[in-house]
Amino acid sequence: MDKINADVVIIGAGLSGLSAAYHLLDQQDSLKIVVLEAKDRIGGRIKTVQLKSVGDFVDLWDVGGEWVGRAQVHLQTLLRKLNMDNFIPTETGANTPIRWTTQLDLKFLMWKLKRLKILMEQHHQTSNDSARMKQLDEITVENYITEQVWTSGSLSVIDSACRCMFGLAANEMSLLYFLMYIDSAGGLDKVTKPTEYSGKDYRVKGGLQQLAKNLVHKIGSVKVLLNQAVTNIVQNSEMVAVITGNRIQLTCGRVILALPPHQITSISFTPTLPPEQLNLLESVPLGFLVKFAVTYEQVFWDGGNNGQFGFQNVLEDPKLGAVGIVYDATSSNGNPALAGFLSPVQGDQSNDEEYEERILGLLSCILGDPARNYIDIAIKDWSKEPFNGGCFLKSLIPGTTNYLNQDLRKPFGRVHFAGTETATVWCGFMNGAVQSGYRAANEVLDNLYPQRKKLKELELSGGARPEMNIIKSISIVVFGAGLVSVAFLLLKSSRFSPSYTVSSTHIRLLYE
Repeated sequence: MDKINADVVIIGAGLSGLSAAYHLLDQQDSLKIVVLEAKDRIGGRIKTVQLKSVGDFVDLWDVGGEWVGRAQVHLQTLLRKLNMDNFIPTETGANTPIRWTTQLDLKFLMWKLKRLKILMEQHHQTSNDSARMKQLDEITVENYITEQVWTSGSLSVIDSACRCMFGLAANEMSLLYFLMYIDSAGGLDKVTKPTEYSGKDYRVKGGLQQLAKNLVHKIGSVKVLLNQAVTNIVQNSEMVAVITGNRIQLTCGRVILALPPHQITSISFTPTLPPEQLNLLESVPLGFLVKFAVTYEQVFWDGGNNGQFGFQNVLEDPKLGAVGIVYDATSSNGNPALAGFLSPVQGDQSNDEEYEERILGLLSCILGDPARNYIDIAIKDWSKEPFNGGCFLKSLIPGTTNYLNQDLRKPFGRVHFAGTETATVWCGFMNGAVQSGYRAANEVLDNLYPQRKKLKELELSGGARPEMNIIKSISIVVFGAGLVSVAFLLLKSSRFSPSYTVSSTHIRLLYE
């Protein structure tokens, strides 16, 4: 068995793990770190693919994480440090309004959600075991919404938001889980300024895979080991031993686990994880999302001016209703393309050819036969991704959210937890991945260098640092990006229609 000694071992070379490694070395360049990745590639839930485009030109599109928001401070700062350029999507598209009755219904729903937000604020000031919190945890989103709204249009909007944002049906998620997203992200009020606080403002020129590559370049490629699935973590009061399936044993002082929660349960811990933490990790079901990108010779979906975010629409299945979204994904080089998400039912075993036919059929329903005359197509079924098993956002089954608050990120001895699901702002997004990586890295640094922690406490003795308050103040509601922002943006529409259609303008915050 090969043996390696290190100060810190980071498990997972996705955006969170690489951000943790980058931050560690940025703060203490003398640290000896090793990053272990089970896959044969870096990036985690980031993936950029090459597709043929106009004139056989090859261009790049993201089939994983894609969008960057102005309010996403950690991600924006990291991109600037690495000199990576953003670009604003095209400014063409169609606007399809909804019934005024649905808008009124959603307005009342927003008011009720604000009242529940107040309960979440009280939740942080009282015991997690309060009877009210348990009650909210046992209610599914579907049950709550069904009781609160009175139009079928509202139900359709909410169903579309849940499926496109989480890849899960509303009856699979706890209401308390939604409310905790609102609480951790700074409140519902920021949804009232979607153009200022949107999480979907920019895309990165050349795709986001280069972000992972640039981080590895900064860290040092020799410190990142691929095809190294971790099987065992053994720790005592003085050290940690990490063992991989390829019979490499790493001995270190601290470990950062930057994996999707359900993947952590496949690792054998000695001593074992606390039962409540293990149960929570096992209670995070997978989000089933298929992302696609389709290139064309020319833009044929230009239906008018829809602001900076271009053409967007809901994909409607005649039997299942809203099953995904599609949007203008024209590249920074001007090559026309459409991209979007499809949310299949759990257990769907369709292959890429079957998904291709389904996607093209859904696009044809919106845009007609030209949608089938494509140049190239990429389909990524994230539920089948090795050592990932789902994308992008995870949710908790009803009855377990009440224990989430700190448990997912609570250190276990010398093992620290990162990953976007553990973030305190923009949880589930790329910004959350970066923030959680920094937070876990800071935990490690505080333990390796106790004097550092004392200096921080001294600095904070006069009050919290202003920049942290700024980060808190401009964090948009992550849940709002999926459900609440969709609802509120619908209310902002100035047009009305005699027939119900989800506005393409109002779904721009759904996708990641």
